[in-house]
Amino acid sequence: MIVVLSDTHSKRPPELATPVRTAIDSADCLIHAGDFTSNAVVDTFAPMTERFVAIAGNRDSSRVTDRLPKTATISYEGVRIAVTHHVAGGDVARSLFGREQEVSVLITGHTHRPSVATARSVRLLNPGSHRRPRGGPPTFLTLDVTANHGQLHTTDGTRLEEFPVRPPDR
Repeated sequence: MIVVLSDTHSKRPPELATPVRTAIDSADCLIHAGDFTSNAVVDTFAPMTERFVAIAGNRDSSRVTDRLPKTATISYEGVRIAVTHHVAGGDVARSLFGREQEVSVLITGHTHRPSVATARSVRLLNPGSHRRPRGGPPTFLTLDVTANHGQLHTTDGTRLEEFPVRPPDR
């Protein structure tokens, strides 16, 4: 299972809500879509799972941006996933970015608002922010790629949405 977080925005290691920590403890991959703010936060998340995929965001310190790439692409259980903090231009621009990366799933952050969409055969996911949401509760995503099942959760454990991980036409 993959847990997806974004927009932590902290200078110190964050306290994680129990449902978030429980999800991470049962995951074998943690993806963070940027805006840690400090290396202390990156260092908190890095050892939590076997596989840690992290990219730098626009509010990260220079030490974080020197350490992390702006984008990452992985293959997980046969599904290609790209991660970047922000693609300006809405769903069409994000789907074009995903197609350029030759992925089925594109994960972004930046907005602090969760979203699940599909455009031009790319699943577009944004976990929102688990610490500083805008216009809603703090959120995170879980992805069971093998079962093709994703969920958007609030940090108190409430399931807000379920969706297939892979876009419908793939």
